[in-house]
Amino acid sequence: MQLINTLSHKPQRAIYILFFLLFGALLSSHAFKPDECFDCHSDPEIADEVDPPNKGLYIPEKKFYNSVHGKEDCNVCHRDADPDHDGKLKPAACDSCHKAATRKYRSGLHYKAFKEKDPYAPTCATCHGIHDMRSSKNPYSPTYSMNIPLLCGKCHKEGSEMIKFHHISKTSMVEHYSMSIHGKGLFESGLKVTATCVSCHMSHEILPHTDRRSSIHRKNISKTCMDCHTSIEKVHKKVIKGKFWKQAHKTPVCIECHAPHKIKTDEKGKKGVASFDDAYCMSCHSDSSLTVTDNNNNTRSLWINKDHFEGSAHQDLQCVKCHVDVDFSRTPVCKQPQKVDCASCHQDETDRFSLSVHGNLSSKEDPDAPDCISCHGTHNIKLKEDITSPIFRANIPTLCSKCHRNGKKAAIRLEDHSHPDMVEKYEMSIHGKALDKSGLLVTAVCTDCHSSHEELPSSDTLSLTHSRNIATTCSKCHFGIKQKFKQSIHSPEYNTSTKKELPACNSCHSSHTIKRVDKSAFRQGMIEQCGNCHQRLTDSYFETYHGKVHEFGPSKTAECHDCHGSHSILPQSDSLSTLSKVNIVETCKKCHPDANENFTKYLTHANHRDKERNPSLYWAWFLMTTLLLSTLFAFMVHTVLWFIREFLHHAKHRTSRQTMRPPKKKRYFQRYPLYHRITHILVIISFLGLTATGLPLKYAHSGWAKTIMDFIGGYQVAGFIHRFCAVLTGVYVILHLGWLVYMLIKAKRLPSLKSIFGPDSMMLRWKDIQDIIAHVRWFLFLGPRPRFDRWTYWDKADYWGEFWGVTVIGSTGLLLWFSGFFSLFLPGWVFNLATVIHSIEALLATCIIFLVHFFNVHLRPSKFPMDPVIFSGNMSEEEFKEEHPLEYERLVQAGELDKHSVPKTNRFFSIFIRIFGISAFSFGLLLVALIMIAEWNNFFG
Repeated sequence: MQLINTLSHKPQRAIYILFFLLFGALLSSHAFKPDECFDCHSDPEIADEVDPPNKGLYIPEKKFYNSVHGKEDCNVCHRDADPDHDGKLKPAACDSCHKAATRKYRSGLHYKAFKEKDPYAPTCATCHGIHDMRSSKNPYSPTYSMNIPLLCGKCHKEGSEMIKFHHISKTSMVEHYSMSIHGKGLFESGLKVTATCVSCHMSHEILPHTDRRSSIHRKNISKTCMDCHTSIEKVHKKVIKGKFWKQAHKTPVCIECHAPHKIKTDEKGKKGVASFDDAYCMSCHSDSSLTVTDNNNNTRSLWINKDHFEGSAHQDLQCVKCHVDVDFSRTPVCKQPQKVDCASCHQDETDRFSLSVHGNLSSKEDPDAPDCISCHGTHNIKLKEDITSPIFRANIPTLCSKCHRNGKKAAIRLEDHSHPDMVEKYEMSIHGKALDKSGLLVTAVCTDCHSSHEELPSSDTLSLTHSRNIATTCSKCHFGIKQKFKQSIHSPEYNTSTKKELPACNSCHSSHTIKRVDKSAFRQGMIEQCGNCHQRLTDSYFETYHGKVHEFGPSKTAECHDCHGSHSILPQSDSLSTLSKVNIVETCKKCHPDANENFTKYLTHANHRDKERNPSLYWAWFLMTTLLLSTLFAFMVHTVLWFIREFLHHAKHRTSRQTMRPPKKKRYFQRYPLYHRITHILVIISFLGLTATGLPLKYAHSGWAKTIMDFIGGYQVAGFIHRFCAVLTGVYVILHLGWLVYMLIKAKRLPSLKSIFGPDSMMLRWKDIQDIIAHVRWFLFLGPRPRFDRWTYWDKADYWGEFWGVTVIGSTGLLLWFSGFFSLFLPGWVFNLATVIHSIEALLATCIIFLVHFFNVHLRPSKFPMDPVIFSGNMSEEEFKEEHPLEYERLVQAGELDKHSVPKTNRFFSIFIRIFGISAFSFGLLLVALIMIAEWNNFFG
């Protein structure tokens, strides 16, 4: 744009600019004719004029004009030349005319060596010359077909400096070529159509045989040979009768039989391959004593069992098919053989193997690395369909266990690996048992998951066991499950928004320890599996009945997959989800046949400590816990003070009581009638049964809980006992209420207010308040001990506490027991509330009975080890006077004392009730100790 503006506004200046541009172009395009250059370069002495001497400066005119470049100007190649140049020019730019050849050269081995400043790296001039280049059709040209072996031999012949410098293992190539059918055809018969070096290796794009682009790569060598041998398939069909390949019209890899550089005629004049038939080989190798000793003095047998070979997969192949390096020039012909290259027939398998862990180890010559023969054998190779083959499906685990079984070389190398004892675990898995016990060949074996040849670590994205590929791997057998999984929240195809790593098959089913999903052991482990990702939900699950029962081992209680599904897990908002509004009732009915819409509103993952998510449960838990702690605190203070005061009082008056003369005949009075004693026994049995079966469920996470539950017979037996004891509780409550009604009917009149609050009533009175105050004052040495009537304040506290506990625990227990019925008119969250209240109230009742009630009636210093009165119903006159003085005096004044007199309890019955009583409260104290251990672990564990 600036040039246009200049030309349009200032014509004179533009003319000057254009003139100089044209002049410069003319100068730059000036061609330097050879005659101009030969003014200097035809002088033989020009080489001596530079330092160091450069003989290439002298150019014979005749040779140049006779070359292919004789008609070209010098600066076509020497682009930086000018008439007055001084010093060396840049190398000639061959690519200005020979772009294709240069491009091929730069992709080959020779240019790579040149780039690495290899002193023997050939360039264009090395093969074509410098100023005397001739056409490849010219017999005097080094690139003429008859001269190619001599040209290449300058570097590649035996003993050359290049061979010595690079330590090339493939030696005597030129010599072998000269003795081959191709070499003889060239040198002896003058057949310029015979193959030379460039016929196979190409002229410019020379590549190693390992490069897939190379003309001599195994996949390309047949095509290369067929440039000359166009009818090779027809010839082979006639000569070999189709034995060299399994598939029709598949060309064999030529070098399998025709060793490179050594292609010869046999002794009978047949063209192409040296004749080594199997009989020739077996003339030596049928000898069982034939051995060879290597450089490490290790001796191995060279004997080949003919029967094994003839029954092998290679029975139709000749020995030379695999042992391609046999040569009549050696004695014996197989002296110092190379390792058999299975890739000659099994290229795909070999390529995959080279990428695997095994292949990498093998390439490093690791002594533990397996190779082809480690799995397939040598001369007794069997097809995989043969049941005697080590690679037959049923034999694969045994084959792999040779290295990977615990204690074997691969297992030792991988002892810190994440999959120890993999073979042993596989054998115990559903796949292993299906194979070993049931003989199911369709079950998964090692190669189904790890592949046959391309074994890769699971961290490799190409591995069949990589997290991205594991579903596809498993779907080879479990296709239907994969289709379900693809439509689940765990599938990346469905859950496209998450950045988290999603679970795959082995996240839940592990790798080698896969169990049957219908077995309890698998179900038991699923909660922990889900908890790896869903920790909060799993923690809340363990607060529910389902979660607590799960802690006791294999069970049929509901677990994650029972509600959410297994492979087709979907969010609740999806209409296809098992927890959607459409399907949730049916999901619950799988375990709860009477479930309804209200029932489904149960908060399955509610956490009563989460105030924000579950406020109603939180406040219920908070208030009940406050009631528990405050009640326990008040009663425990009362109990401790009482123990200290009575202990001191008892110790002070012990001596005086011992010196007192006992009465000649003790009198006993009835404290409790038979009905009360039977009711109390029912209370003991039901309460101990309820606590023994309920506490393990509440503290299911504690080790002792599972021990008790196992002792009982499992959670189902415990549930039956718990409900039976609950019914027993209901029975004695109903009996007691019936007894009260019976007493009213028996009295034939309604009770008066005086009798309701009289000394024989269990109703609270002002006297009870006075007794509490006086008793506490006595504890603190501030007053005398109060004088009690028939019922003390702690008797009444036990009585009304029993009614409170039965009412609260019983009502919430009924809600949970008959949840299906109550859900007809109550929302599901009520059952969450009932669970919290039931649990804490039961704990309160347990602690009050075993810590407070036991002390009041059994463990006080004056009653220790127990007071049998509740079982015998009788108490001595001395105890009557001391424990209930007001009642005793009232009976004396009324003249009714003798009406309550009873004989002494039978001795054997007395022993029995003491054993029963001591056992009962010992068991209760044990449960209290377990509660304290569990609570300690909750706070500090």
